[in-house]
Amino acid sequence: MDKRAIQKEKQRARYYRSARSIVRVALKEYNQQFIEDLKKCQTPAQMKALAEKPLRSVEIERALMQIWVPVSKQFGEQTFKELMPVSKAINYGRSNPITTDYWLAWVEKMLKGSLGERIKWIT
Repeated sequence: MDKRAIQKEKQRARYYRSARSIVRVALKEYNQQFIEDLKKCQTPAQMKALAEKPLRSVEIERALMQIWVPVSKQFGEQTFKELMPVSKAINYGRSNPITTDYWLAWVEKMLKGSLGERIKWIT
């Protein structure tokens, strides 16, 4: 592996460890709410309705945004800099605000558009 690949793998591993703890907390909150709702059920029909309820968890949605936005920003900026000629990259400094704002807006839009399916898969 070259040096850049090793560096990216280390970054990915740090984000992965962080993501595991964020998702663990979100799932715990989600499960606690589900158990509370389940305890309120008085008939099998109510339990069935709860089990068939579409999964849309605020906790999990928040956790996924908390994970994906910083990851997308970090790796998006790195990729942008790597694709630019070196002379232009020096002129932009740390990041290009216009490009960063556009990128983050696109990431957020994409995540919100597909978040429901991802939440179903996770829960």
